[in-house]
Amino acid sequence: MENLKTIPMSTEEIQEIFLNSDLHYNIDLKNSTLKGEAFVTYIANMQINCSLADIDQTPKEEKFEVLKYFLNFRQTIKCDTLLHTTALLLLKALRAPVDQSRSWLSEEESEEFLQNNKELMLQAALFINSAPVFVAAFNKDFKEEIFTQACEDGEIQVIDDPEIVGINLINLFSIPDFTETFIAQYDNVMPPETKQLRYYKAQVERLQYDKKTVFDIFLGLKEKSFLMSFSHLLLNNSSEKEELSLLESYI
Repeated sequence: MENLKTIPMSTEEIQEIFLNSDLHYNIDLKNSTLKGEAFVTYIANMQINCSLADIDQTPKEEKFEVLKYFLNFRQTIKCDTLLHTTALLLLKALRAPVDQSRSWLSEEESEEFLQNNKELMLQAALFINSAPVFVAAFNKDFKEEIFTQACEDGEIQVIDDPEIVGINLINLFSIPDFTETFIAQYDNVMPPETKQLRYYKAQVERLQYDKKTVFDIFLGLKEKSFLMSFSHLLLNNSSEKEELSLLESYI
């Protein structure tokens, strides 16, 4: 397989990354020296654009460990395998139909991971389901007239914990059709006690995403179709003409 690498990389390979940050690598976790947190920390620190190969049936325990660290990690990880597998796991947990062939995990491994990490996946699901609040909160009129009172009345639960979810979950919004499918399915299958919208204050208001806010991330997404559902809450958001112009160009 082209560009199949192990972690840690050689000095020559590291130099190659620094010279061309757009290079994409296929990483062999099974034969890498670093595992688990050390593996995730390495690819995050090096900002390696990568996929994770499974040509030799990587032990499920090693996969599970890496996935758990990915879900909680405090640095950006540029790994499409981990991102898309997380998306498929969340949809599978909601009993949505998924293409298992696109997952890094087998059907049995997916079921086992979900069974053994219920709280971790629930926190991720609660975060994604509250996307409408993230978007609406940037609308000045909505915030002044509705949002603030809804928070005070407890209709919207305010969560001010910068570590309650990992920062890489924000990139799930970049996957085509994921957010719309997730929110629709969530409403159909989740119990009432999980349906209260949450405002993740630290994630929305602080520069947690490589010195960007949630709104900066949304503006930069190539896939913006999910924002169409919330467009009426966004129109008055930006005080800067260039940001509003950009926003109006895709609503």
